[in-house]
Amino acid sequence: MEVAAESHQHFLTSLALDPRTGDLYTLCAASGEVLRYDAERQAFIEVVKADLPPASFAFLAGGEEARWVMACPTKRTLLTATAAVCERELEEIAEDLPGVTLTPYLACSNASPFNAPTAVTVSPCDGEVFFTDAGWEGDSSLLNPIGAVYRTVQRHSAVVALQPTGLAQPSSVAVGRDGCVYVAEMCENRLLRYVPRGGGVQYIGAVFARFKGSMGPSAVVVHPRTGHVFVALYEAAEVGRPYEAVDDEASTAAPPLRGRVLELDLGGTEVRTYDVPDTQLRALSFDVLGTCLYVVSSDSITCWSTLYQLALSED
Repeated sequence: MEVAAESHQHFLTSLALDPRTGDLYTLCAASGEVLRYDAERQAFIEVVKADLPPASFAFLAGGEEARWVMACPTKRTLLTATAAVCERELEEIAEDLPGVTLTPYLACSNASPFNAPTAVTVSPCDGEVFFTDAGWEGDSSLLNPIGAVYRTVQRHSAVVALQPTGLAQPSSVAVGRDGCVYVAEMCENRLLRYVPRGGGVQYIGAVFARFKGSMGPSAVVVHPRTGHVFVALYEAAEVGRPYEAVDDEASTAAPPLRGRVLELDLGGTEVRTYDVPDTQLRALSFDVLGTCLYVVSSDSITCWSTLYQLALSED
C-alpha cells in the first residue's frame, strides 16, 4: 500500500470517481472543498468549495452536465451541485476557489426530513441513488438503532426506504452491477446485503459478513469486474498507539495497529486482507478499470489526510 497524496489541512471523508473522465475526487467534510487527485504530481487540487459542508458525494449518472449528489447532515437531506468546475490546475491553487451553491435534490423534495444523511452512492445498474441516514455521530447506536437506508425510484422522482430504521450507525453503502446493495453497519461490526427481487421492486436483506477486532466497517465498495466486496475496518487512533515499555529491559513496546481492508468474494468469504499504515479509514474507491484500489485515512482533530493506492492482481 503506497501513499498517493497527502493533505495536512483537509478532513477527507469521501471519494468519487468521475465516470466520464476517470478522474478521482475527494471531499473535505470540514470546509466543503472538493479536490481532484493528480496522479502525475501526487497531489490534491482544490477545484471548488460548496456553500455547505457535505459528508459524502457521488457523481450522478446521465444528463448533459456532470453533477454531484451530496449527503448534507446539516440540512438533513441530499443536495446537488454542478461538477463542471473540475478543470482547475495546480498552478491556480493560490487563487480564490470558485464556489458552488448546493440546490435541493428533486427526489427528496417531498420526503420528510431525515436524521442526517451521511453516505451516498449511485447504482451502476440504473443510475438511482442510495444513501444512509445514520444521524450525527452517536445519534444511532447499539442502544438507539435509528439508522436507515433509502433509495430513489422512477428516475429520481421519489425516495423510498430500503431499511426504514433499526440500524446502528450505517456508515457506507455500495451497489454492485448485479443490483445487490451492501451497507456497512459500523456499531454492529457487520456488513448487510440487500438482494433485489422482482426486477428491483423489493429487496431482501440479510447479514452478509461479520467482523472482529475493530470499531466496525467504515467504507464499502464493489469491484466492477469481479463483484468482490472490499470493506474498510475503522479503528480509533488512540487504540493504535503503542504501549510504553515497562521497567523490564527485555520488554518491548507493542507495535502500532495497522488498518485493514478486507476483500470478500460473492459468498461473503474473506479471500484477502490488505494492510494500511493508518487505522482511521474513511473511504474506498477503484479506478475505472478496477486495477487500482484507493483508500482514504483521515484524522478529524489534526485534519491530516492520506490517500493510499494499491495495484490489484489480476487473479
